[in-house]
Amino acid sequence: MSTYKYQDLVNDDEVRLLVVNAGNENDELVCSLIHARLSENPEFEAVSYTWGPDILTQTIILDGYVFPVRENIFHALRKFRYNSRPRTLWADAICINQNNIPERSKQVKLMKRVYETAKHVLIWLG
Repeated sequence: MSTYKYQDLVNDDEVRLLVVNAGNENDELVCSLIHARLSENPEFEAVSYTWGPDILTQTIILDGYVFPVRENIFHALRKFRYNSRPRTLWADAICINQNNIPERSKQVKLMKRVYETAKHVLIWLG
C-alpha cells in the first residue's frame, strides 16, 4: 500500500492546513491538506492538545491515503468536525511532516505565528 507523500513547502511563512470533511462523530475521518501563507491571513483554527503515547493507533483518510495518527488527535478531530460543512484546522502532528527534520525545525519556529493567525484556538484535553 502506498503511503501519504507531503508536498514541499516553498515559502518561509507557508503552512499546511487540514480540511476536515463534514461528517458525524463516528464517521470515518476524511481530510485533505492545503497550503497557505500566514502573511495572507488564511481562515483556520489551530488545535492545541497533548500528543499522548508515541504510538500511531488510529487512521484518517488524507488526500485519499490511509494516514496513521495518534489517539488524541484522532479523537479531537472527530469531536471538532462539523456535521454539515468542512472545517479548516491546523494540527502540528499532521500539518507538519514529522519525518522531515529540516521542515519540522522551520515549522516549529512558525508556531507562535500560527496560533496568533488562527481565528480560534481549540483546546483538546482528551
